[in-house]
Amino acid sequence: MNKDQVTNIWQEWDNVRAYQAQIGLLERLNQNVNFFEGRQWPPATEKTKTLPRPVFNIVKMICRNKVANILAKPVRIAYKAYDNQEGAEKFTRFAEFISKELKQDELDGDAIRDGAVKGCYIYHYYWDAEAKGKKGRKEGALRVELIDPLNFGVHNPREPDIQKQKWVIIASREEVEAVKAMADKTIDKDLIKPDDNDFHYDNDKEQENSNLCTVLTKYFRQNGEVFFTKSVKGVVINKPKPLTPNIKAAQQELGLDVDNDGVDAAFSKLPESEYKEPVSEATEAEYKAHLYPIVVGNYERMENCIYGLSEIEGLIPNQKAINFSIAMKLLLEQNMAWGKFIAKDDALRDQEVTNEPGQVLIDYSKQVSQGFYYLPTPPISSAQLSISETIISLTRSLTGATEVMHGELPSANLSGAAIAQLQSQAQMPVEELRKRFWRVKEQQGRIYEQFFKLFYDDAEYVYQNENDEEVTDKFDGTMYKDTQFSVVVEAVGGTRASSATDIQVLTDLAAQKIISPLAFVSTLPDDFISNKSELIRIVKEEQNNEKNALMQAIQQAAAQLKQDAEIIRQQQAIVDKAQAIINENRQLKALLLELAQPNAQTDAAIPMNAQQDIMNQPPIMGEDIAQGTAYSPNSQGTAYSPNSQGTAYSPIAPNANNGSEQWMM
Repeated sequence: MNKDQVTNIWQEWDNVRAYQAQIGLLERLNQNVNFFEGRQWPPATEKTKTLPRPVFNIVKMICRNKVANILAKPVRIAYKAYDNQEGAEKFTRFAEFISKELKQDELDGDAIRDGAVKGCYIYHYYWDAEAKGKKGRKEGALRVELIDPLNFGVHNPREPDIQKQKWVIIASREEVEAVKAMADKTIDKDLIKPDDNDFHYDNDKEQENSNLCTVLTKYFRQNGEVFFTKSVKGVVINKPKPLTPNIKAAQQELGLDVDNDGVDAAFSKLPESEYKEPVSEATEAEYKAHLYPIVVGNYERMENCIYGLSEIEGLIPNQKAINFSIAMKLLLEQNMAWGKFIAKDDALRDQEVTNEPGQVLIDYSKQVSQGFYYLPTPPISSAQLSISETIISLTRSLTGATEVMHGELPSANLSGAAIAQLQSQAQMPVEELRKRFWRVKEQQGRIYEQFFKLFYDDAEYVYQNENDEEVTDKFDGTMYKDTQFSVVVEAVGGTRASSATDIQVLTDLAAQKIISPLAFVSTLPDDFISNKSELIRIVKEEQNNEKNALMQAIQQAAAQLKQDAEIIRQQQAIVDKAQAIINENRQLKALLLELAQPNAQTDAAIPMNAQQDIMNQPPIMGEDIAQGTAYSPNSQGTAYSPNSQGTAYSPIAPNANNGSEQWMM
């Protein structure tokens, strides 16, 4: 690249700065930053040095709450492919892994904050050869940085789509020694010298002897492929080269074996080339970098301008009015707090009024009335505060930053449904901003896809499966260079707003005994308690102790049941025997009644007293049968005993007491 081309790059950058000054971007962004950071009063003059300078930073409050609400719903980048769903799932998992490695969520917060203050935010993705990341086709890792809008310029600032630009330039301040190290070997390093910085903001300063210089990185396209070059004032430090990696050089840097032609057999399709004009290492069949590795997001769209509008644009006049109104109130109180002191000639003489407690002043006047006195202080009006409150209320209403959005409730008597409805309505002004940010996330997914296909061919990564188990896998983006993916942004369950809702839900489930104490403690947010792991261990020990005690109780109950079952079995056997005896006694009684009837041949019957004794006999018990015990005499002295056949009673020897006749069956 000759000197004229170097001059052309810097001329293009000068045109960018001229356009920014023309639309007032330099002054506007500087003022926005000052008001957001609290520098809201101009320097004091001789006439205003006693003026109070209060700062009630409504600007910062509204911006921070808007940013928090935009980021309240976590999202992730997902890839879809109708002809290769497995590859799409791998891309999605690897994109989630890389996002965590880049701390993309944290960077998104900074980006939205930049958008709220400056109107737009710019991501710059690049391959850092010195970074330690997942090993790919080249040594290094994917990295990302945020670019200030004043350090960013395009060929046509009226076109909001960054991918439709002819070229893109990014300015950065870097150490001279680092610039010399990254410069091409053919460059004269002595031409790289420190230079002065064009300070954009009031607080933008550099430390003395910082030894920094401005580096311009220019991206452009040739035949549809993205190239980049870097230059400082007066010299190009990196000649134009494609964003598509030079595989041959990468293989040599990694110390891999190459064939006789200097090309690894696995990449023999990539021809060797020397720099003449910006040409690519890739052939027509290879996947080439066709997207600028830059993503531009607008907080609010500005008509025919890529830089966008910030949240602060319309708040500054209101903020000035609030500060000024309260300052006037304070100044009035300051001037009227001591009141005015009126003194007649020669009343004080050389005495100085200091307002010290207990100070004694002598009235030297020779007049009847007082020689000095305080002028009555008029009452201080509260109109200034009323005006300030009105301005604040109207500002919050017009910007959508209502009390509900900030977590304040207008009434303590609202039901849960009413609160939910208010919160839903309060989110409506932010929904458009949130969807605009999600479209920026889709552009990030496209840049991810390009780097995955270009730089990653054997990268190990970890993801969590459906059972929340960590699984190690390998990712090869080069396998999907011909796959057309569609990128979507999916909202992830839950919110980032606060863990209070999660804790409340878990507490309710635990109170209703729907979840166990271990599940309750395990799912609590990590920052809710300081010793979560120790508490989990204690809960597990308590559960094990309860389990062991329950097992012992079950074993004791089982033994007791076995013992009770044996007793019941024995008692049942006795009951069965008793029932059999009762049945037999009934049969015997029936037989006796039959025998008591006169016999047709003998015309004899059992005596009535014997029948009565038989009917009054108690049932024969099992113990009597088992022991063969005979019945003892009854009250009349008559005894009976079973005969050998057990079928009838027969008389036995008369009773010695009363001589009555006895019968034996």
